[in-house]
Amino acid sequence: MPYLHNRDKTLLDSIHYPSWKYLCTIVSFSEASFLIGILQGIKVSYSKLKKIFYENKTPPLRNPIYSQYNGQTIGAIIIDDTKSKRRSVGRPSIKGALGIDLETGEEFLIYLGAVKSWSEVLSHIRSNYNVSEEMYAICDGDDNLQRHLEEYDYKVQQCTNHFVKTSMYYLWKEQYPKDERIRIKKEISKIISTLKNSVKKHRIDHDFVRLE
Repeated sequence: MPYLHNRDKTLLDSIHYPSWKYLCTIVSFSEASFLIGILQGIKVSYSKLKKIFYENKTPPLRNPIYSQYNGQTIGAIIIDDTKSKRRSVGRPSIKGALGIDLETGEEFLIYLGAVKSWSEVLSHIRSNYNVSEEMYAICDGDDNLQRHLEEYDYKVQQCTNHFVKTSMYYLWKEQYPKDERIRIKKEISKIISTLKNSVKKHRIDHDFVRLE
């Protein structure tokens, strides 16, 4: 793992996805240091990162794959977590959430951090963003996450990829033949693809009645 502790600060510009400058605006410097190490394999102390951040005159930029949030109404979130590979002090969970404006389809990175509780994430979203009265959440099959989402009055939908995987697991558990599982998987994927295309089309033309 390369080290940046004693190198020129411009070398940090090689850190991408998400931009280290933007990352430092949404999580603590300690968390940013840890995430940069995980995502990029580059070691930089939080104190060095903080010093460089405030000395650098270039303003933080958002990752261009996401839209700029300017008070848009968040109608749905995509939320998930992953375990880090760090072993010395356990494997902290890195939690992230994308907010979606259902009218425009714009996506916003609204949370990224290494915290223990889903309540912290959901409380942060509710306190810092303009969320719709009727909120939807797309997630995996994590019972703990879904329970927290329901406590915050989200309507929960399992993401299509996890839905297919979960379906295949239960078919395997029920000892369905492999050929039959493959056939069912193709049928499910075909239906999901049709639904996705329909939602995309009618979200653009705002014909939401057709989606009901």
